Amino acid sequence: MRAILSGMAAMLSFSVSSAIAQDANQALVRNSELRCVLDHAESYLENAQPLIVIFLSLCPNANPRPADLALLAHNSGAPTPPTLQEEAKTSTILTLTREKMACLSRLYSDGDLDVVLADEIVDVDAHC
Repeated sequence: MRAILSGMAAMLSFSVSSAIAQDANQALVRNSELRCVLDHAESYLENAQPLIVIFLSLCPNANPRPADLALLAHNSGAPTPPTLQEEAKTSTILTLTREKMACLSRLYSDGDLDVVLADEIVDVDAHC
């Protein structure tokens, strides 16, 4: 059990490190995933951390448990064909400051992101 928890901690650490590195790059997110995040922004903002790490495939789960994160691991088996997300080089993990999340949520609730969300892929960094 200890080995499983250690492995999960290492995976989470790697995921968070990857997410932090993402800030230096463009954050491209699928429309449906961004809508899910923004529909549940309050849940993500309840987290007291200054940096919000969102595992897009787990949305709307704002507080994933190690068992939830284990579902993201792809450590064995034959390689699968690239998904739309891989082909478009969209993010699987989104990191936002609390301020950016609040700003995006405000724009979304005011209807100011409607035109942007008409696109299949959204550049999150182009706003706020």
